[in-house]
Amino acid sequence: MEINRESLKRLRLVCHPIRVKIIIELMKNALHSKAIAEIVSESPQLVSHHLTTLEREGLLWCTTTGRYRYFRVNEKLITDDMMYVFETLFPKEGVDDGKVKRPSE
Repeated sequence: MEINRESLKRLRLVCHPIRVKIIIELMKNALHSKAIAEIVSESPQLVSHHLTTLEREGLLWCTTTGRYRYFRVNEKLITDDMMYVFETLFPKEGVDDGKVKRPSE
């Protein structure tokens, strides 16, 4: 089984505990950084750092409304990569060969 470099890079980015919390909240709905910081109980500066990193790598999309920047998950990238990991770690019952195919291929 082969994972391309871009997918591996995204998976490494998503594995940080604070980023996992951020992504889970953003999968529910778009939020601005201060709201995210309150929800995940981290400082706004730390959350902003993680948001910037995730946005730069294409895992988040951002829109500006007034003075607030609202972030949302790029569901295509997150869903494919995370589903691959979940299916690899927790194969469905009845899979006897242990091979998991990457979704959307």
